[in-house]
Amino acid sequence: MQPESVISVIESVADPGLAEDWDPSGVQVAATRKQIHRLAVALDPTPDLIARALEWNADFILTHHPLSLNPSLPSRLDDFHASLRLLLGRDVWLYAAHTSLDVQTNGPVAWLARSLQLSDITPVAELKGMHAEQGGAIAGFGVQGTCPAPLSWSEFTAQLSGITGLRSWRRVGNPPAEVARIAYCPGSGMSLAARAFSGGADVFLSGDLKYHAAQEIEGLGPTLDLGHFILEEHMMRAWTRDLQSALAEQDIDVGFFPGHDPIVCETNQ
Repeated sequence: MQPESVISVIESVADPGLAEDWDPSGVQVAATRKQIHRLAVALDPTPDLIARALEWNADFILTHHPLSLNPSLPSRLDDFHASLRLLLGRDVWLYAAHTSLDVQTNGPVAWLARSLQLSDITPVAELKGMHAEQGGAIAGFGVQGTCPAPLSWSEFTAQLSGITGLRSWRRVGNPPAEVARIAYCPGSGMSLAARAFSGGADVFLSGDLKYHAAQEIEGLGPTLDLGHFILEEHMMRAWTRDLQSALAEQDIDVGFFPGHDPIVCETNQ
């Protein structure tokens, strides 16, 4: 399969025209090879991840996070330099679908909403003047929806733990009597919390919660900080399954490469 065709399949889900202005979604490293046989999918283009993908003989690597938000000359011997060296040395493509994927409300970002069987799925913050014709969904940041039936707080957290594999998280605000509407944003997304609660959310899920942001939203409703890694890791795993189905008849292998969360929750006993 030609790399242009692989890119077309990717962009049919993650339109780069909907990416934020500051986000360099798209081709990160071009290659001269004209046929793609193995597509590796992952969250981060770290040297370790790229090395594992190359061991698998990947021709094309698709990640969520770009190689750099501010690309520059490889003037230092850092991870950016190491990743470039590996990719260029093996003539392998690297493509990043960052905010171009985040805004596709009916795309892989909705994996958690589907797992929770939410209905009436819409973005928390709709893109102004832009609409994504993806199953009729409107493009925007964050996902919100309604539970099949109201849940007690313990029922909700048990479901969340079972779906994500997490056993602990940080919380701001008091738990509600019941959870009927859920909003979340993979990655950070704390700027969406106030909008989520004003839109009727009973709980907001995200990551990278900072102290002063917590002070500002404490009285609005419960916010759970699941960490930046977990929601996006599951999102890319879900997209891998979609890509496997989309490319099943194209003689191309699609593999998911698990990432690594550098933040460890440690208990002192």
